[in-house]
Amino acid sequence: MVEKGFVRQLTPAEIDNIAQRVAVIHCSGCGAPVDIRKDHACPHCRSAFSLLDPKAVEKALQGYAKAITHSKIDKAPDLADALIMLERDRQQALREQKSQRGSLLTASASDGVDLWSLGLELVSAVLD
Repeated sequence: MVEKGFVRQLTPAEIDNIAQRVAVIHCSGCGAPVDIRKDHACPHCRSAFSLLDPKAVEKALQGYAKAITHSKIDKAPDLADALIMLERDRQQALREQKSQRGSLLTASASDGVDLWSLGLELVSAVLD
């Protein structure tokens, strides 16, 4: 995150400003509580205080948004159409399987048929 510019080290003025409002922070390196009024680095792991830079994040998000708007790739409708066609083909294949085997042998839980209704259908078929 530091290499990308999203996280930067705090300046002494920023540390003093935060120290007036917050007494203790937790080190982002080791998690230890640090009294920011006394220390200007973590006394446990010696890492400098850093912060997520909101301006850098905003700049990166604007760059990503600009890259998306400049790209002429608009494949969302194509993807939806492809998914609908796949589902239509799957349903057609299931209907063909049922018609070849008969409805009694292909009843399953995914068809919304429970064991009770399947049992009644079997008894009805035996009595006929």
